Amino acid sequence: AGEPLGVRHVGLKALASLRMEKAYRDYGHDIDNTDCVLEAGLGFAVALDKDQGFIGRDTVAAKKAAGPLRRRLVQVLLLDASPLMFHGEVVYRKEIPELAGDFLAPYTTEVITVSLSDAERERYDALRKQYRDFLEQNHIRIRSPEDWQNFIRTASRSKAGRAAHKAHMECKRIVQGGERKLQMVSDLIAEEWGRRTIVFTNDNATAMRISRALLLPCITHHTDVKERRHWIDAFTAGSVTVLVTSRVLNEGVDIPEAEVAIVVSGTSTVRESVQRLGRILRPRAGKQARLYELVAENTGETFTSERRREHAAF
Repeated sequence: AGEPLGVRHVGLKALASLRMEKAYRDYGHDIDNTDCVLEAGLGFAVALDKDQGFIGRDTVAAKKAAGPLRRRLVQVLLLDASPLMFHGEVVYRKEIPELAGDFLAPYTTEVITVSLSDAERERYDALRKQYRDFLEQNHIRIRSPEDWQNFIRTASRSKAGRAAHKAHMECKRIVQGGERKLQMVSDLIAEEWGRRTIVFTNDNATAMRISRALLLPCITHHTDVKERRHWIDAFTAGSVTVLVTSRVLNEGVDIPEAEVAIVVSGTSTVRESVQRLGRILRPRAGKQARLYELVAENTGETFTSERRREHAAF
């Protein structure tokens, strides 16, 4: 059917391109339940005077009454038809340093190298050797997520392998929450006293250890919603000036009062580092944000730190 008119089969990507030419919005790609119908250009499809009303009517009406929109969903017309744009392409980019001072708070970052205690160093070196010996004996080099999965599979097959994995995890525990890191956190909080500070760790155990040692509120993924809201509200009001967290405050939370971040430990991903920096960059008159990153000297954490700072923001 349709052959006489030149109709022929097309692929899914072609359909996506064609619907964009007609300005058809794709729910889940172009818009979702956080977008306003007015900002999405769909105001013509909404009857605000509908007798029975609808969910969100008051919000839409208020947005319309507020005057010109500050955000709009737009489409980009390419003069050159050769690039195939399907979804999510970057059409304009400004890096964090370019926005600092105008749209984001001005900020500085500092890496602080912290040594292990003598006992921690001795323990770390012994465990690290056990782990490295197993890798060498099994001709494993960890250079990618696939290599790590290969190590896990190989390690699970023997007592020595399971011991090597345990040694590796113990090494991480030592570098992420060493005694001198805890002392440095205490010193930095004292130095920045009065400024709203978030202390980030990579794991709940270290976060709880800092919380108990320094008598600070702690938020992890185990913290219930009511308690989490209580501490964030107290932090916002200024009755609490320091929060300790693992990774749960990396994203999805707005804390504009935060001024200082102390990164005790984290993953090697750039994304996480930028997210943590972003928690303290909401602008405010006179605000000067500061991020401290603590790195255990002469350990695998040095490489982790270098990896996560591979971004123009640092």
